[in-house]
Amino acid sequence: MNVLEGYIEEIISSEGISLVTIDTREGKLSTLVFDTPENNNYLKVGNKIKLLFKETEVATAKGEVSNISHQNILEGIVEDVSLGKVVVYLKIKLKTTSIGSIITRKSFDRLSIKIGDRIKAIIKSTEISLEKV
Repeated sequence: MNVLEGYIEEIISSEGISLVTIDTREGKLSTLVFDTPENNNYLKVGNKIKLLFKETEVATAKGEVSNISHQNILEGIVEDVSLGKVVVYLKIKLKTTSIGSIITRKSFDRLSIKIGDRIKAIIKSTEISLEKV
């Protein structure tokens, strides 16, 4: 499980759903939560929060990424690779920490990923969970 920490920067709520923007050391990330500040006191601007997301929820890209609905794009460098026949585990060094990504071997080969490559880690907003610190 990937874990990052940050501070809630913005909350937009409607119909029992909130889009929460968190400022982390790695960049700004957004998540959708089925909660509002009126229902839960951890949803307050300025609160410290943990972001949790699975390695299988981190897509990767090399080069430019444009015209994509995903808001969460972090830049990093491939630090380590564990090859399997079906899947590949990538360790991606961000600004101050590392996260993991599990992608298919076919995607890994198609992208010609190597240790030291600059890549983008892409996380869908609906796949990030929040936890109080």
